This record gives sequence, structure tokens and C-alpha cells, in this order.
Amino acid sequence: MSGRKPQHDQGPCTIRSVRADDFEAISEIYAPYVRDTAITFEVDPPSARTMCDRWQSSSATGAPYLVAERDGQLIGYAGSRPFGEKVGFAWTLENAIYLDAGYQRRGIGLALLEALVNEAATAGFRQMVALITALETETNKDTASVYLHRRAGFTVSGRLANVGFKLGRWHNLIYMQRALGEGAASSPIPVTRASPTLA
Repeated sequence: MSGRKPQHDQGPCTIRSVRADDFEAISEIYAPYVRDTAITFEVDPPSARTMCDRWQSSSATGAPYLVAERDGQLIGYAGSRPFGEKVGFAWTLENAIYLDAGYQRRGIGLALLEALVNEAATAGFRQMVALITALETETNKDTASVYLHRRAGFTVSGRLANVGFKLGRWHNLIYMQRALGEGAASSPIPVTRASPTLA
């Protein structure tokens, strides 16, 4: 991203660009998903330093990374990174969004995701992709993440069977996608690259 630090009032919370000192809280939010679920295929919770390093790497490409906070407490985050390492993927991002368990189903996830989409489009990216573990049951064919992404304008673009093994079983992976800005209607302009601010 550029040096901008957007803030979006969302009723009970504020959404802003991430800072280096946010990663202790971010790592605490992420850790239960790693330990207890197959939502992510990581098995060891990364340290705050590791997560900050990942942000610095993705931010150098212009990929946005936002947090939601309420009353000074960080309650969720939405990050993005290049979808692939090859140059031709430079205008496509993969997203990730995680909330503190106490703040789910309050509209905060949707506010974060929509803000991330807007930031990415403004930065010149053309597609955003979400890789979502399929946790369907007999009564619920959409996971919360699939439902969230549908509300933000994403559609299912593919599915891979049995590609992740965690918590004693194989899991399918759902690909969801939405266009940003003009999407594929025109050739992209060069993506802005800037070093992340560490303040």
C-alpha cells in the first residue's frame, strides 16, 4: 500500500491499516484457529514476529492488511498477499480474515472484508481469491467463511478434493473469487510497491 492509513467507522469498531505493534494481538487471535480447527492448515501457531515478517513481505507488493479494533482492543484482522510468486500473478491477491471468537456474527467480518476489497481495488489489483476449507455437514453446506464471502460479492470458482490433512481427516478446499475494479476488462497498470511503515 501507499503511506495511507485508512480508517472506516463501522459502528462498534474502527477499521484501519495494520501496524507492527498489532502483531502480538493478531497472533493471539490466529492461534486458536491453528490449534483447534482446520480453517487453516498450519499446525503450529506462528509467533508475532513471524506474522509481522509475513506482513512486511506481502506489504512490499502493495497488498493491503487491515485490523478492526473496539475500545482500543484489536478484535480481528483481514490480510492479503500475492496469489502466486510468478510475475503474471502480480494483480491477484489471496485474502485471509480472522476474528476474535467473541466478536463473530456481528457484521465485523463483512466490514473488514469489504474494506480490504476496496483497498485492494484502489491499489490497482484486479482479482481477489479466497481459499476456504470445506467444513460442510449434513445440515450446513456453506461454512461461515463461504457465507461471508458470498455476501461480499465472491463466487465459488473451484474445488479441490482431499488436499489438506489435519485433525485426523482429509479436507476439501473451496476457491472463491471476485473481480476488483475493472477486473479483466482492461490491461492492468503497474501495481504500486512500497515498504510497510513500522511505526
